[in-house]
Amino acid sequence: MRNLYRAWIIAKNFPFRGSRYNNVKLKLFRWNTENVNYSTKEFKEMISGHDRRKKRDAFLSEDAVKELFIIDEIKQISAYMKDKYDADVEFKAENFPYPFNVMGFGAYPVGGGLDFYCFYAEKDYPLSFEIAGLFDMTDEGIAVQK
Repeated sequence: MRNLYRAWIIAKNFPFRGSRYNNVKLKLFRWNTENVNYSTKEFKEMISGHDRRKKRDAFLSEDAVKELFIIDEIKQISAYMKDKYDADVEFKAENFPYPFNVMGFGAYPVGGGLDFYCFYAEKDYPLSFEIAGLFDMTDEGIAVQK
């Protein structure tokens, strides 16, 4: 089974609706998962009860796995976040298997204080894979910057 990782940053000076905020946690994930491929055997190891005949559940569960990063990508993301945002990337290995009904961050319905920040859409984005961050402005500890 592959070692896959979840990553996040705690942002300082984060822009949202005309203000700037500190202590905003952005949960990083791969935005475009089309070019990430795992075998059916690998999915069965990483997703409990994986069954491609249940297309919708299989798609959501597979996409949750595809959003994760390998360690080389974590290193690239860390260098990018440090250089561009002076932010330290934190990460942890994911525990598998996932339940069959799991969904990744990219499938979350957003609105209100829950939203995506699309790093890949920034000018001069340097990574060969697209990343975004899911954030929730209702999290405790977020402070308006003065």
